Amino acid sequence: MHIFDAINKDVTIQRITIKIFELFEDNFFETYIEENETKIVDYWEGDLCAIGLKKDNKVVYISTWDFRFYKPDKMKYYVDFETININTLETLEVVKNLDKINEEILLNEVVSFFKNYNGSNQLSSTFI
Repeated sequence: MHIFDAINKDVTIQRITIKIFELFEDNFFETYIEENETKIVDYWEGDLCAIGLKKDNKVVYISTWDFRFYKPDKMKYYVDFETININTLETLEVVKNLDKINEEILLNEVVSFFKNYNGSNQLSSTFI
């Protein structure tokens, strides 16, 4: 079972989250144990068409609400990239937000943010 399978989210979020997880090593994102099962910490738990993934002081929020009726190959996403205070979880900086982006751009931006952004550089809007 994939770590994400137990989370109750819309299929649009499940699909993209699985693709994101495939780009990172196991246990890259914050997790917890409940009933002997590892679960991902979701920083946007109340919205079934959104998820918030955290690593250290970085959080990415992904939403498909406005696009949830799109066909999978036409899916678009809203994404918000933030740095937070790890003690209070308060937002320190909204680094970037993107709207109506496709899967390829989303995946590239998420990788860039979690692997390259250190607070002093900007996220790239062009991709390899």
